[in-house]
Amino acid sequence: MIQVTRRSITSSALWLMSSTSVLASPVLNERRTPVPVAGLVEGFRSPPPAARPRVWWHRMNGNVTDVGVTRDLEWMARIGVGGLQAFDVSLGVPKVVDQPQAFMSEAWKTSLHHAVSESQRLGLEFGVASSPGWSETGGPWVTPDDAMKKLAWSETFVDGGTVRPQLAAPPKVTGPYQTRQARHDGVAGPATHAELYRDVMVLACPANAPSPAPDAPSVRTMNGTPIDPALLSDADLHAGAVFPTLVDDQPNGVLIAYKTPRTVRSATVFVEDAATLYEPSWVTPKLQSSEDGQVWTDIVDIVLSLTPSTVSFAPVTAAHFRVLFPPIRDRRPSHHFRAPGAAGAFLIAGRGAPKPEIKLRQLTLSPEARVHQFEAKAGYALARDYGALGSPSGDDAPSGVPIASILDLSDRLDAEGRLDWTAPPGQWRIIRFGWSLTGAINNPAPAEGVGLEADKLDAAAVRRHLEHYVALYADALGPEAIGRSLATLVTDSIETGASNWTPEFASHFRRLRGYDPRPWMLTAAGVVVGSRADSDAFLYDYRRTIADLLVEQHYAEVSRFAHEKGLKLYGEALENGRPSLGDDLAMRRHADIPMGALWVYNRERGPQPNFLADLKGAASVARVYGKTLVAAESLTSVLAPWAFAPADLKPVMDLAFAMGVNRPVIHTSVHQPLERAPGLTLMIVGQHFNRHETWAEMARPWMDYLARSSFLLQQGRPVSDVAYFHGEDTPLVIRFGDGPVADAPDRYGFDFVNGEIVRELRVVRGRLFTPAGADYRALYLGEGARSMTLPTLEALETLVDAGAVIIGPPPEGSPSLADDAGRYQAIARRLWAHPEVTSVGRGKVVRSRSIEGALAALRIAPDFDCDAEPGAILHQHRTLEDGDLYFLSHRRAEPASVEARFRVTGRRPSLWRADTGEIQPLPFRRDGAHTVVRLDLAADDAVFVVFAERDSRRRLDAAPAPVTTPLLTIAGPWEAQFQAGRGAPDRLAMERLSDLSTSKDAGVRYFSGTATYRTTFNLTDAPSPLSLDLGAIGDVAQVLVNGRDLGVVWKPPYRVPLSDAVRAGENSLEIRVANLWVNRLIGDAQAGAEKIAFTTAPTYDAAAPLRPSGLLGPVQILRSEKGPIRASRP
Repeated sequence: MIQVTRRSITSSALWLMSSTSVLASPVLNERRTPVPVAGLVEGFRSPPPAARPRVWWHRMNGNVTDVGVTRDLEWMARIGVGGLQAFDVSLGVPKVVDQPQAFMSEAWKTSLHHAVSESQRLGLEFGVASSPGWSETGGPWVTPDDAMKKLAWSETFVDGGTVRPQLAAPPKVTGPYQTRQARHDGVAGPATHAELYRDVMVLACPANAPSPAPDAPSVRTMNGTPIDPALLSDADLHAGAVFPTLVDDQPNGVLIAYKTPRTVRSATVFVEDAATLYEPSWVTPKLQSSEDGQVWTDIVDIVLSLTPSTVSFAPVTAAHFRVLFPPIRDRRPSHHFRAPGAAGAFLIAGRGAPKPEIKLRQLTLSPEARVHQFEAKAGYALARDYGALGSPSGDDAPSGVPIASILDLSDRLDAEGRLDWTAPPGQWRIIRFGWSLTGAINNPAPAEGVGLEADKLDAAAVRRHLEHYVALYADALGPEAIGRSLATLVTDSIETGASNWTPEFASHFRRLRGYDPRPWMLTAAGVVVGSRADSDAFLYDYRRTIADLLVEQHYAEVSRFAHEKGLKLYGEALENGRPSLGDDLAMRRHADIPMGALWVYNRERGPQPNFLADLKGAASVARVYGKTLVAAESLTSVLAPWAFAPADLKPVMDLAFAMGVNRPVIHTSVHQPLERAPGLTLMIVGQHFNRHETWAEMARPWMDYLARSSFLLQQGRPVSDVAYFHGEDTPLVIRFGDGPVADAPDRYGFDFVNGEIVRELRVVRGRLFTPAGADYRALYLGEGARSMTLPTLEALETLVDAGAVIIGPPPEGSPSLADDAGRYQAIARRLWAHPEVTSVGRGKVVRSRSIEGALAALRIAPDFDCDAEPGAILHQHRTLEDGDLYFLSHRRAEPASVEARFRVTGRRPSLWRADTGEIQPLPFRRDGAHTVVRLDLAADDAVFVVFAERDSRRRLDAAPAPVTTPLLTIAGPWEAQFQAGRGAPDRLAMERLSDLSTSKDAGVRYFSGTATYRTTFNLTDAPSPLSLDLGAIGDVAQVLVNGRDLGVVWKPPYRVPLSDAVRAGENSLEIRVANLWVNRLIGDAQAGAEKIAFTTAPTYDAAAPLRPSGLLGPVQILRSEKGPIRASRP
């Protein structure tokens, strides 16, 4: 999951537009033909619409006005936004307009028509989300038959000779698991609470001879409260016991005492509200045993989720057991930036934090060995790392149910739940499987748009949703508008939760995995089939099938539908955590514009690693599949209301550019229906970038910076030397969610690839090529490749035989039940026959964990290098039709002078600055395969080095560095005039400049808006070149000298060239400084304060620190002198 009126429209014009179709879009067809280097200059200095950033435009809970729409969009066009993507959401925002527009109402359709018409008039690309809310593809029109599904089951035990046994009915409850009901946080509506059940199959297997029923144990909490054991062992996952988490500051727990010792092999625990879709459990129960109830021995820690968690272990015989519930106190710190003193933390306070009570809904101990963590392995719940779940160590349990003994009795079940079957001798376990609904709803939609999520594993269900949903827009705009003036569709990050069934699942499984899943389905009820390893291998195949179907039945179908309608598709994937089973590279391969996300981060901790992996994943998909654009949900923030100026945000966007992004989509620019500022927000989330921002009318240079950078990064093709195979089971945002890609190369470009991409690679003259033409020098096997399927290993063998270079150690084995272990080992032995390098066919396998060392040994020169510390300079290289360009991002808050080495020869480098549009020649020298350039970089700087004109010289020397000296300090006096209606006096005389936030006058201290500073200064003459340096400001400023507008300064150094604007004698100076809304919002929070700002969400506490504000100075006129560049002879 971020962020400017040419003319008004009369009511008659509005009526005319509402009664006709909205047709052609001026921005649908973006440039795709290569631009020669000679043509880059014009596009760089005046970027085209395709290069301009987009914004997400959230319309909050029906609070929409046509006047507000027009003013929003005119502002966007005025400041250089290229388009918007509309979302209809709620998030509990109150109604603030006289006539709210309910989603799908006639008023909503008329307003939508107006918005699209205005976008067309202003040259803005207009798009919409793939459903109401932002996740994912659902609405009130989705029927229960088309909704997301999960398996449900019941168990019945019968003795041999039983005739026509009656089977227990599986639960029909709509929710994540068995009897656990879906929770919708107050969202009502018949569709969201619908129940539906269908039988799937009936399987029977021999059961172990029943043990005598043990005496009911005594169960109590550690603080002495008795618990009815039936409440913890029955099927009801809403009943149970509630008790304090801590007793005397120590973890509480449950004591279970039997009259005689009992052997236990597995346990199941469910704690309500222990985990969320994104937050791991705040408590990790610990099961212990004791012979005497005094001395305790640890058995196992239990990882909790949104469903019960079953753990299996070596048999333990004891009369006393207990489960402790120690809260996790040392949570990893958040990387997200949160503004100091921001209010609203209570809205997310409970997420992941320890709670005062344990809501224990299930606790059972069983003598039966079960599939360890089967609820997660079978896809009812979602685990971050399935490899870490594993199987219990030290478990000497015998083999599970033999596969040959399992009977499929599905065709024997009648409508009353009886089996037309007589049980053979012995005891039999009969499991009746069916499906019911998960209850997932599209989120966070306005009430009128809430409904069930379409089945993501069923393309027909997804299409029915899309047909109905897009028909709403066709009805509002006219059918001709779809794919033209309504140009794009956006799938935001999926947040639908787990789903593990669809009616055609078994046939899909046979097609994708090559064997019949039915006899193995007992594992989905926790029954060990074959061995533990066999059961785990089947459940890997099961999860992988779910992930594959998510791509082919959902994402590919959305893409097919969009293209049939002429819509371009923006596509995110998982973004953060594991809200769904899925491969986050494959999930984006069908999007026209693959998309990642980057949230604003705490600078001390750095960006959250999963977002970097997400962006790199989006860029990798684009390169592998030949897509020009890489988008990013950009600058998302939480609990940081109006807390950022462009200078704060630039390092974040530079990081996105360095990861390969070339189309920022700012999250968010919430629609402002009223002229009350700062206005509506996406509650506590988002960048709050809208026309009521204090610096809204000074935003053009910031947008130009993003556009110039995007324009250059859209040219040519990215250069990557390495295809980095990260594995087949874990998505990027999980694999690299807790830390950076430690083994990634710094000096060579790389792209992530998955098993599917590996199997599509081909070798041409020693290089690896994708079908779309992306090429690599080598394929690297990352840590995740320790586990690899046989088809992928076979692909590696084919590639090496054809001449490829593969770097990395051998895999340890296959996770799949479908693979031939003998063939697997034979291939591995052939490819890794030698301890260092094995020549195979025409290629090589290098057994190494050092990509750079292996490439150096292969005499492949680094693509980029410099003498700065690792990570200080990030690079992105693109090869052009007749040249090369590099984007460099300096990641340090202090200036640096670096010697940079570029793998380009025979061309002259030049420095292109996206912040100013300036292009300067660079001195250089040649050194083997590299061109060497000395670069002086400011704090948080970012530059492009472009190699264009051919130049055979060995070096070009630099002239002496420019010398800048102060010519005049403009000390004052100053007059400051404050924007009206913001609580400050009209004017303030100042002998010298000072921080407004330190003023004794509360109206000045808490002022937010534009303060206009005026003074005069005298020059005895006007030598050239001169510049005006404002010193420090808070936060953005526009400079006028003698009435001439010299532009906006938005980042350090806050400096403008004076050119010929000054003259000898007296000169007038006007500096308009816009600070942020922060100080006014803090002022409004003071006791007894008269509220001046209007918001609909919490902002700041009264004690929050104020932000430096206004013109702080010193203001100086600077004089610069510099010499020409001298060229040496070739």
